[in-house]
Amino acid sequence: MPRLTKTLPTYRKHKQSGQAIVTLNGRDHLLVLCHSLIFG
Repeated sequence: MPRLTKTLPTYRKHKQSGQAIVTLNGRDHLLVLCHSLIFG
């Protein structure tokens, strides 16, 4: 079973690349949009 946590994800902007980073359960995950999905 997955561990249950009561912490909310935190979002911030990576200063060098300008991409979004979300922290879930103490681990950072980079949020990246695929260019081909957006612009076809």
